[in-house]
Amino acid sequence: FADPATSYDELESLTREAATVLERLGIPYRVVALCTGDLGFIDGEGYVHVTGRRKHMFITAFGRNVSPEWVEAELVQHPAIAQVLVHGEGRTANVAIVVPRDPHASDDALRAALEAVNPRLPDYARVRLLVRAEAPFTAASGLATANGRPMREAILARHHDAIEAAYAAMAAPPLPSYPTELHDAVP
Repeated sequence: FADPATSYDELESLTREAATVLERLGIPYRVVALCTGDLGFIDGEGYVHVTGRRKHMFITAFGRNVSPEWVEAELVQHPAIAQVLVHGEGRTANVAIVVPRDPHASDDALRAALEAVNPRLPDYARVRLLVRAEAPFTAASGLATANGRPMREAILARHHDAIEAAYAAMAAPPLPSYPTELHDAVP
């Protein structure tokens, strides 16, 4: 891993350039940087933590990069949530498409689960909107790969109308009320 500000494309280009220079100079080398598309960091003890995939990252309307796998990993730790997909590309709020552990769980119980997890997340990664999944994310339903990874595009396509309805129903913050006449402002 390089400086976190270094983009994947820049790192790949730097690796290629370094290899070319070493080849021209006749210096044996070993490539240690592999451009895999994984996002992650190395902690203070030297352990590598993979937090997501570059191709899954989305950018909110506020310009914040969100790695959904990290948010999803936090959400599925809650006992009410079996599976989840988080999305918010170009939006002012993130939406979670949730498969509950208990199929009879109410939407209020699922919202309470989101509210319990949200304080552990930074503001830009918090989930404001909930869409209940039509079916579990399985290979049989066409919503997961054979090894169980969610197929993001298929899930988003299947739930497109519900996602759009959730955004449309998102309440705008109330406008402040101002006194209409000068004497209304005086106690």
